[in-house]
Amino acid sequence: MVMKKAELAEACWTALADHMPHDISLETLAEACDISVDEAVLHGGDVTSLILAQLEMLDSQSLTTSADDFADDPHATIYEKLLEGLMMRFEALAPYRAQFDHLHKAAQRHPLLALHLTHQLSHTVGKLLHLAGDHSTGAIKQARILGVVGTLLRVRATWATDESADLGLTMKALDDGLKKACEWAVSLRVLTPDDIAGQRSE
Repeated sequence: MVMKKAELAEACWTALADHMPHDISLETLAEACDISVDEAVLHGGDVTSLILAQLEMLDSQSLTTSADDFADDPHATIYEKLLEGLMMRFEALAPYRAQFDHLHKAAQRHPLLALHLTHQLSHTVGKLLHLAGDHSTGAIKQARILGVVGTLLRVRATWATDESADLGLTMKALDDGLKKACEWAVSLRVLTPDDIAGQRSE
């Protein structure tokens, strides 16, 4: 069942490069995967579920790479690791800008899709913060996640058109955005000045 869902999710992701989500049907995906529509429903659920599954897979790959890199540099600050991990994600997703353009346009018209995508992104950011050494919990952790997610959503527009070497424009926008988010977090007591000064991960 897991393999069938992964196959359907990949087919859906491929179709998303050329089509809006509402123009992708389970019937088409079932045909592409050589299974019945009933099997597609059983294994994949619906198109939104398949899109989210593919995003989860791509983010899991990026997080695994980040975890390995963080282990090689244990003395980096939480901020440095967070910035590196988020840039690694932007780099890994760069080949799929067409898919994200269609998702962005669809999410503007469909609030439920936007909610699902934001939840998935929040889940990924929460994992990355933990890997970077931020082991906060509860409301503080949720506030930090929301701050990072908000920054990513603002930086998306820069990333979507960034053709600079090594995504330099995205890197600058992300660094600037995270610093501003940190300043707001300090004012709201979600972070302390020591965090901004260079808190080391444990």
